[in-house]
Amino acid sequence: MRLIFNRIPSNLFILILLISSVSCDNSKIQLEAYYYPLSDLKEGKIYIYESLQDSVPPSFWYYKSVSNSGKELLESQSFDTRMQINQFAIERRAKSGMLLQSNTLFIPDSTGKRNAIKVDILQKNMYPFSVTDTNGIFLYSVKWTTRANTHNTVTRNRRFLGFEGHNYKGKSVKCAKFELKELIEDYNDGYLEYKINGFEYYGLHLGLVYYEKIVNDKIRLAYELKDILSVNEFERKYNTKFQAITH
Repeated sequence: MRLIFNRIPSNLFILILLISSVSCDNSKIQLEAYYYPLSDLKEGKIYIYESLQDSVPPSFWYYKSVSNSGKELLESQSFDTRMQINQFAIERRAKSGMLLQSNTLFIPDSTGKRNAIKVDILQKNMYPFSVTDTNGIFLYSVKWTTRANTHNTVTRNRRFLGFEGHNYKGKSVKCAKFELKELIEDYNDGYLEYKINGFEYYGLHLGLVYYEKIVNDKIRLAYELKDILSVNEFERKYNTKFQAITH
């Protein structure tokens, strides 16, 4: 093998390496355009997800992109129909994808008061910007504690399955489809675990447009994106006031 390479002119050998490198890059499946569009979220927008199950209330998510010390960040805030916050997170844009930088849960106690619980980030992968094929697994894991000697963990594996259409406002949107496998562990006066399967659809230039989680034959949660509103539009439509959290 050494003799064969010695007969190849050095400039030709370099070109072969470059061509191989370019070929590898071009074989990547690009997915960044299917995540939440940071350039369109500088003023902040509210995504309204409606449940496909009767009597289950909608889910509201406020997204806003910000720049901080040269970093591109995406802030997200989940809240319910009573305008009570459930979660606040900050993601950081990296070359490889979006990474979870911080996360806070707002969990009600026995009196109904919501307490801010800081989450420990064990694996920070939120969304990949490119994949080689459908075999890669992207790991996300967090842990939090509500009282002494107890804790909860959520471990989520995402796997890209390919592209598929999904409806948004009566039109079919090209989506990047992911398979989800979640393990929820509850260390609270004993040990309980829940294994959940599901799917996510990220629409081109939209972000998440549909997701479902299947706990068992009787428990299935499914939400789809119904609308994207500015804060003013949301306040007028729902006759309420919205207050965004800032980090």
